[in-house]
Order: sequence, then structure tokens, then C-alpha cells
Amino acid sequence: MDNDKPKLNIQREDVAPCRVKLTVELPAERVAKVYNASVASFNRQAPVKGFRPGKIPLKLLMSRFGEAIADHAKGELLQAGLEEAVTQSELEPETRPVIEDEKSLRLLPGESFVFAVSFDISPSFALPEYKGIEVTRDASDVSDDSVAEWIDNWLERQSRYAKVDRPAAEGDLLKASYKAVIPEGAEAPAATAKFYVEAEDTWLPLRDPELLPGATALLAGSVAGDEKDVDISFPAEHGEASLAGRTFTYHIAISEVHGLEKPEFDDELAQKVGMESADEIRDRVRENLGVEKKREQDRALRDQVVRALTAGLLDMPLPPTMLNRTVASAMQRLREQAQQEGTSPEETQKNHEQTLARANQQAREELVRFYVLDKIADAEQIKVEPADLDQAVGMFAEMERATPKVVLRRLRDSGRLNQLLMNLREAKTVDRLVELAKVTEAAGE
Repeated sequence: MDNDKPKLNIQREDVAPCRVKLTVELPAERVAKVYNASVASFNRQAPVKGFRPGKIPLKLLMSRFGEAIADHAKGELLQAGLEEAVTQSELEPETRPVIEDEKSLRLLPGESFVFAVSFDISPSFALPEYKGIEVTRDASDVSDDSVAEWIDNWLERQSRYAKVDRPAAEGDLLKASYKAVIPEGAEAPAATAKFYVEAEDTWLPLRDPELLPGATALLAGSVAGDEKDVDISFPAEHGEASLAGRTFTYHIAISEVHGLEKPEFDDELAQKVGMESADEIRDRVRENLGVEKKREQDRALRDQVVRALTAGLLDMPLPPTMLNRTVASAMQRLREQAQQEGTSPEETQKNHEQTLARANQQAREELVRFYVLDKIADAEQIKVEPADLDQAVGMFAEMERATPKVVLRRLRDSGRLNQLLMNLREAKTVDRLVELAKVTEAAGE
């Protein structure tokens, strides 16, 4: 904007919390200047047969291109006027400014040009005291029970099925042959159901998911060599339609029982996985659990600091457009989570109001966190340094097995670079808050 250009006549109206409407008036002299420049531009460029560029009679030019000339001038005035109005008002739009009734706006040479624009702005709030927030760090000790539990779970994952000489129990595998008896005159199951109906020397699991419904209860206690006739009932919702809701008598011959055997935790097992002894495994587990626990403690500590800081600000006004967008994103996440947890569409619809309330709460917490941390970052003059970006890009490059240059280009092309920079600045701000906090260490177990 030229320094000698007169200020625009602007009227501000707060139409909602964190949303303003600016009514902007550009003076008639400026309108005439822009309009005349538009006329001259069309005169030079408009293709009119029989006339050289710049020599088209004004009356002819206006009859053919008058509306286009006015629209072009209007666009120029709106673009320049919007930019100047935002700058002059010392506002930073949080959402894209929207011109009201743009299509109905008319430009008349010799008259001023008035338009209205509305957009969200960031909330105005007093920053709470953020230095010396009192938080508690959980005990960092790793208990013997935690180590033993991890090792036991690891041994479970190393378990393998092996032939056993005992009665079958839940969780075992039976090597067996079976055949269903199809009553005379009954509809035969489809060809796709063949494996359910008859098989030789196959595996029958006595655990979920069962191949033959009810097999665990019916065959537990069996031993190798047993032959049994049992009734198998397929549920109405069974995936094989030709079996759904039907009951058949099966003849089952069991040849072997296989049980899941957990390996012994000893030096021999340790050497198989590249360590010298069971004690070395135990020490390594304790060390890794300690590292993971410290990560959890750090996350919890950072979360404590932010929650303590924002707790009294959750009711502050927020930009309505951004709040609506964030609520919509939160709703989508909650619906996807419900779907992954197996919630039916009917149940999801029934819980709509509760889900919407949760989405509103999450969205409000997310935005308040953003604005509070952004304001603290300004106060503490926190910036993302080139080394911070290089480190983050390097991590992505390692994960994606690409070069940092390629990853950086992808981030720029996808528009995700700005979001990454915002995330890095926010993370550095929380780091600073933890440094400034009064941390009390909780007593160990």
C-alpha cells in the first residue's frame, strides 16, 4: 500500500464472538482511476474487427465490453481494498475473508464503492501465569512384577503347539477327521461349505474362532483315538449361508491332541535370541521398560502442564468457523473409533447427541490449547530453527525410507509443511513450560 494513499473508510462490527464484519468504502476518485485503467486495458486488448488496439471508439467498446470492464474493475478494487482494509484494521484473519453479496455488487464510475467482508479472528484473552505451574511426576521405578509380566507375555508369544499325551483342553488343537450327516431329503450345503461339512486329518481349534461352532465345549476332555458323534449347530448369522441356522450330526475321529507349550526361561533360550543369559534378558527388559516409562511420564507431565494452564480458559469465545470445522473433524474421529470398536450404525445414530457433546468438548480443548500455547510462544519468543525442521524431516525420511530432500518437497507440495512448523513450535513451547514448572517427584512403589 502506498504511503501517501488515503486511508479507507472502514466500519467494524463484531457480528459474533471472534468474528468481525468490515464495511469498506473506497472513494469515488479511486474508483474512477481503477475503472478508467480497466477501460484502457480493454481498449488495448479487446479484439474488435476493423480497429487497431487502443483505437476502438469508446461507445462501441462499452456496448460490447461494458459489463466485463466493470467486473474487471470491481475485482481489482475488491482485491486491493480487502488487503488494505485488513492491514488498516490491524486484524489477522483466522479464516478466509468472505465478501458478502459479491455477485450483487455494482460499480458505478463517479461514485464510491462499498463492500462488506467478514472473517474469524483469534480470541482476545488474558494470558494466565504460566511460570511455576505445579505438577507431579510419577515414580520412575520399574517393579519386579512389571519385568516378570513382560517376560511372561514374551514367553507366551514364543509358545508353539506340540503333540501331548493328555485329554484335550480349551486352547488346544485337535488333529481330526470329521463328516456331517445330511438327512435324507434335506437340502445339501453349497460347494463353498465343503470344508465345514467334511475333512480328513485337519486341525480343529478348541478356541475362538471355532471352525465348528461349539467344538470347544463338545470335545474338551477327548484323547487321541476317540471317535464321537456330536450335534453342531451353526448360528443364524454364520458367514456360510447354506449352513446358517442349521444343525447337523457330525462323526469326529480324533488322532492327535496338540497343546501350546511355553518355553522355559533359561540361559539356553537366551542364547537362542542372541544373549548370554536369562539375567541379561531380565536386565534388558528392565532397562527398556524404564525408557518407555520415562516417555510415558514425560507425556503425562506435558499433558498436566497444558491442562493446568488451559483449565480456566475452556469457556472463552472461539472463532465460530474454526470451531465448527474442528467439531466436524472430532465427530469423524469418534465415528471411526466407534466403527473400529464394532458399534452398529443404529447404535451410533442413537448416541449422536452424546458423541456431538464429546466432539464439542474435544474441539474446544484443542483450539484453546492452540491459542494459549501460541500466545506463550510469542511471549517467550519461541521460534522453529532450521535445525528443528531438519531433525523432524530426517525422522520422516527414515520412516518413509526416502531422502530428506524428497520428504521436504512432499510436505511443501501437500501443504503440510506449515502444519509441521506449527506442531514443532507448539512442542517447543510445551518443553519451555515444563522447564518453567515446579515439578514434584512422586514417591516410588
